[in-house]
Formats: sequence, structure tokens, C-alpha cells
Amino acid sequence: MATKKKITTLEEVFNYLSWIPRINRGGCGISALAIYRWLEKENLLIKNPVLKWKNTKFVFLYDNCHRFVLDNNRIAVKDHNTDPIAPNHAVLFHMGEYIDSDGIVDVSGFKWMQNITEEEFVIRANNSLDYWNPDFNRNKYLKVISKKLGIDLSDIVNREVYSWQELRTPTIPPPRIMKRKV
Repeated sequence: MATKKKITTLEEVFNYLSWIPRINRGGCGISALAIYRWLEKENLLIKNPVLKWKNTKFVFLYDNCHRFVLDNNRIAVKDHNTDPIAPNHAVLFHMGEYIDSDGIVDVSGFKWMQNITEEEFVIRANNSLDYWNPDFNRNKYLKVISKKLGIDLSDIVNREVYSWQELRTPTIPPPRIMKRKV
């Protein structure tokens, strides 16, 4: 019987997460949180009270068309009554690099960056289900990621999975066929 190999390096975390279908199409916030918690479990987080700019942190990225999302999230960081809105992409800043499920990521194509230092905000953002792309199958992969990385993601909620097509196509009842009275 083959034993399952334990993930012991960040490179192995990237290799595993990048295998998950559509993780960067609605699961990037979960991926960032999973990597953060794995780093924490392995005592690899960078937390320097003097050189705070070097610390491991979450980064929400926004393109040119999503300034309103950035503005909302700036308020939501301070105001717990405001729901965070999903950014265009969520990554981690770690060891001087921006990383996501694929490894090092180029962030130069984004107009704005928002540093998030509070894990609790990222949890709230991930649980604002209406704002995340539903292509990523949370129901299937949350527990799988938790188990494989040896971390707890039970504070992230599941949801029913729909494709964008299903969400954008209104349900129209079939036309009624009227019979003529003869």
C-alpha cells in the first residue's frame, strides 16, 4: 500500500494547489489563506516588528475598472459592518515575492494593490460569497486542501456551485401553448 507523501516545502504547496481546477477563478483568496496557514504551521511566516514591510501579508490586486472595489475594501478593513468584495486577484507577499497557487506571480498588470495584514479580514472576504467567481468548486476542494496541507479551513463557508452561464441566464419558463377552441 502506497503512503501519501507529506508536503514539506513551499514548492510542493504550489505544485499541489496549481493542480486544483479553476483555483485562480474564484479560489485565489482561499489559496492565499491556505498558503498563509501552511507557512504558519511550518513556522515560515515572516513577522518582523521593526521591518514591517518585509512581513508576510495578504495582497488584494485590482485592475483599472475596479477602483470601487478597492474603495469598498478600504472601508471594510476598518468597518466590520461593511462586507468586503472580492478583488481581481488575491496573493501573498512572502520573502520579497508575490505568490499565489502557481508560485511567484507578476503583479505589474494590476493598477492597485491593497496590503492586508489581518487574517480575519481575508476570512470575511472569502465568506462574502456573492462576490467571488463561482467557477471554483469550494464544496469539493476546501476539505481536500485542508487535509493535504494539514491546515484548518473550517472558517471558510461552502456554497452551491454554479457556472457563470447559469448565473447570468435567467430561467424563463417555456411558452404555454394555447389551444384554440373550435
